[in-house]
Amino acid sequence: MPPSATASALACPQDGFTCVRGTVTTDSGLPFSDVCVVVGPGSSCSFVTGLDGKFQLNLTKSATVSWTLLFSVNGAVLAVRQYAGPFEVDVLEVGPIALPRVIQ
Repeated sequence: MPPSATASALACPQDGFTCVRGTVTTDSGLPFSDVCVVVGPGSSCSFVTGLDGKFQLNLTKSATVSWTLLFSVNGAVLAVRQYAGPFEVDVLEVGPIALPRVIQ
């Protein structure tokens, strides 16, 4: 998916995948837009959060791996989350990911 893609453009879940979704927020709980979400390791955005701060992505359901998600703003990684497969659910709601305030 191109870096300008947002979570709403992604069909989630797809066959054979688990949909991981949540919301990126500021430390005060407000939606955080334009956050680059990287499925790592890597440096390219898998997608960018929209105005609502929401993200969702498909991870291979049967893979026995730890998936690393990096949340960055202006090239600075502000949060890292790991999710271990294989998954037994179609949708994994991970809730809010609060990022510290940064100067944009």
